[in-house]
Amino acid sequence: MSVYEENFPVLQPECDLNGRFTLGGILRATQQAGTDQCEKLGVGGAYMLCFGAAWILAKVSVEVYGELRDGDRLRIVTEPFAPVHAVYQRVTSFYGNDGTLLAQTDARWIMADINTRRILRHPPEGMTLPFQAVSDKEHSLNILRTDALVPGGEAAASYSQCDVNRHLNNTRYADLLCDALPLEEWEAGRYAKKAVINFRSELPLGRTMQLARGEIENNGRKGWYVTGTEDSTRCFDANLYFE
Repeated sequence: MSVYEENFPVLQPECDLNGRFTLGGILRATQQAGTDQCEKLGVGGAYMLCFGAAWILAKVSVEVYGELRDGDRLRIVTEPFAPVHAVYQRVTSFYGNDGTLLAQTDARWIMADINTRRILRHPPEGMTLPFQAVSDKEHSLNILRTDALVPGGEAAASYSQCDVNRHLNNTRYADLLCDALPLEEWEAGRYAKKAVINFRSELPLGRTMQLARGEIENNGRKGWYVTGTEDSTRCFDANLYFE
């Protein structure tokens, strides 16, 4: 089962002040669909723990092609692919009732030892993963940076933002990316068309990072660069482009 599908309602608490599905909401739906597929395949969280391993999200791109709004019912199609240089790609697509592709995520995962936190170049001995398909889909995962930054607030790895790994959950970084931007960007009714997040160092439970933002332009397309640092350690950096 290389492709897994499920139906999903866009829930009101995952929508913004304009009634649109947030980037964080899209990522949470993406993560759940992938988790559901792994559980059905028998390679879920409990299976990984038996080998002392866990998945870590390294990079993710979200592309939005149409409006996803409160109350919409979507069809989610998620596809995991065979690893390339120890990186596992998963592409998840969101379709409307009429079959229109409304959004898609391209996530790149790596496997790590839960005790040493070291990246595993190969699955542990005895582990079998049914991800054999070769990918024919790929988003641009490039990050455009700028040194012209202004403060964008701070973010804490608080109880409600952390997961079972006791660090800031991957999907919450999309929320932080959006929160770091001037509120006027959202009050104007604009919506995000493309976001890329590069996860560099985890933020453990109870710790805080400082956010900074700066405007960018990429081939005539204006957007934002956002980064989060704890002391001198960069936790993540990201780009976001509006329609």
